Amino acid sequence: MQINKVISISLLLAFSGIRNMSYSQPKENDGRDYDPSKKFTIYAFSTYVSSASVQNNLDSPDPIERAGLTDINGGFGFGTEFDYKPNLLNLDLVYYLSVEYLHLDQSGIQYEYSDGINIYDYNARDKFTVIPFELGIKWPLPVGTDNFKIYIGGGGGIYMGTHARYVDNISSQTTKMTPGFSLNVMTGVDYYVGKNLAASIELKFRDAAFDTQSKYNYITTLPNPFTTRLIADGVRVTAGIKYDF
Repeated sequence: MQINKVISISLLLAFSGIRNMSYSQPKENDGRDYDPSKKFTIYAFSTYVSSASVQNNLDSPDPIERAGLTDINGGFGFGTEFDYKPNLLNLDLVYYLSVEYLHLDQSGIQYEYSDGINIYDYNARDKFTVIPFELGIKWPLPVGTDNFKIYIGGGGGIYMGTHARYVDNISSQTTKMTPGFSLNVMTGVDYYVGKNLAASIELKFRDAAFDTQSKYNYITTLPNPFTTRLIADGVRVTAGIKYDF
């Protein structure tokens, strides 16, 4: 479903630009802001993730409880990316490696747990940090101008982070973390605003998940320690500046 969204967005961008734009790929720099001879790019960006969810009962013997999801809001962050354009077989492929930092913080989340006899409800505040490491390939679409580029791509990533939970006057800290892995797909646009300098917007779809085991700092009737899984699966939007060199 997410892949279909990316394909639809990419086709809309392509068809909207193809009417008034002609594609050209000059062999050397001839005064344009975009210089195709540059093989490396640094991308500094801010990030917004639209939504996430939490699996709160991973230790439960009940498979239905283990699979239960609680939706939470997304969050903001920042990151950097390094691109390499080797121009292999004239395919214009771009290889990328990126790292990000995301912060999610939400109060008033309602959870429940069972002691085997009764089910109890409680409200909590959850804070997550998410650190994605991703690599993959981008492919410029054959539409655009010398200063306006549209691309699609995809790859994979490893996702890790921390979790802190606050319930009344007690809090928890992460004692163990298990990274997760996910494939991703994307689409984006670059607009060159100066010599080798472009403004960029990118959409990415992924399931950035990891598991944490946490422990409260006081004795409590809540499960302690407890294991959760964060799944930051909302649309990831970045905006920033790229510099070619």
